Order: sequence, then structure tokens, then C-alpha cells
Amino acid sequence: MNLISRAAPPAPHSNLDSPIRLAIGEEPQQSRAFLDGGFHGPRLLAFLEGQGVEYVMGADPEDRTPGNSALERLAEPLMVEARRLSESSGESERVYGEGKYRAGSWQRARRVIIRAELTHYGTRPAKDNDRYRVTNLEGDPEEVYADIYCLRGEVENRLKELQHGLKLDRLSCHAFTANQFRLILTA
Repeated sequence: MNLISRAAPPAPHSNLDSPIRLAIGEEPQQSRAFLDGGFHGPRLLAFLEGQGVEYVMGADPEDRTPGNSALERLAEPLMVEARRLSESSGESERVYGEGKYRAGSWQRARRVIIRAELTHYGTRPAKDNDRYRVTNLEGDPEEVYADIYCLRGEVENRLKELQHGLKLDRLSCHAFTANQFRLILTA
């Protein structure tokens, strides 16, 4: 299975389709994309769905602004349950669910996984912490969120280890062989 992971939006002048086509390879039906918010625009979603790529994406920042009544309505019953569980346990509690959501630029509604959480930080008051993931994967919402989407974070942790351990942040040359030589020097 090919894995695609993007942590930040591409530069405005970049062609987003090119790196995705390269990452997919020859077997798009076996590919899966993990993307942060800002990536679920209509062009990218149409491309991924047209290629048969499974995806899980963070909610777009404009969708996460307070007052997005559609997402808040989807999450509210789950938040009520998380608050109830947290009140009885005195601990942070999570509840997972799903719903259909259609952003203004989308042609149709898509599945959204919701993680409703009430978090406790020491002596501070408990705080609502709801998260949304847009996906075309089937399966239990908790499994999709915790076991599949959170895998993306583990991939990013390994990249950070490489970056800090081998000083990959020093690979600023435009030529591959020059950067390869720098890696050999630091290894």
C-alpha cells in the first residue's frame, strides 16, 4: 500500500496534482492519503475519488472556526455524551461518531468522523475538544480516527527523527547528489 502524507499546504505556485500522481504509483486502488486541513478542496477530492484513493483529511481551518453551525450540530450530541462521561469519571473522555457534511465548495456531502472530547488539564477547567476528519473510508469511526488517521502522526514522528538525527534540515541544495553527499557526511 502506498502512503501519502502532507503536513502543510503547498506553496501557492506549486502544482498539487504532480506530487500526488508520483506518490500514487501504478496501483491507485491500493493507495491511501493522509492530509491535514486545507487540502480538502473540491479539485483534490475529485482527483482522489476519481483515482480510487482512500483518504482521511483533517477539517479545513475555515470549517473549524467557531460558529460553523453544521459541524457543531453534528458534534453536539457526542459532546453531551463526552461531558456526561467525564463528569462521572472525573477524567478526560472521548466519544467518536460520524455524520455527513457538505462544505460550500463541494458538489456533495461527504462522511465526517467526529471525535468529541472533554479534556482535563490539572486544575484548569475542563475544555471541549472536538475534531473532524473527512474520509471515504468505511468502518467504525473510532477505528478510522484512532487506528488509521493517527498513523499519519507516527509517520511524521519518524520523519522528525530523521530530520533531527541526520540534520536533514540542512539539505538545502537543489541537486539530489549534493544533498546525498551531505547526508553521508552527517551519518
